Amino acid sequence: MAASQSQPERWQWENATAGAVAGFATVAAMHPVDVVRTRFQVNDGRVSNLPTYKNTFHAVLQNVYL
Repeated sequence: MAASQSQPERWQWENATAGAVAGFATVAAMHPVDVVRTRFQVNDGRVSNLPTYKNTFHAVLQNVYL
């Protein structure tokens, strides 16, 4: 009986860990892209102290290396 009760508990921890790792990977990959998207939407060219980007790839590289 004890072995059958520990198996579902073990699966719950494995699922929780897999979900946490997947969530972290998604945020780590998508956050720089969201920052670039937001900066492109906000920047209308009138304010000179905001960084200017040549294209999306250039903006991603600038934000990753900051």
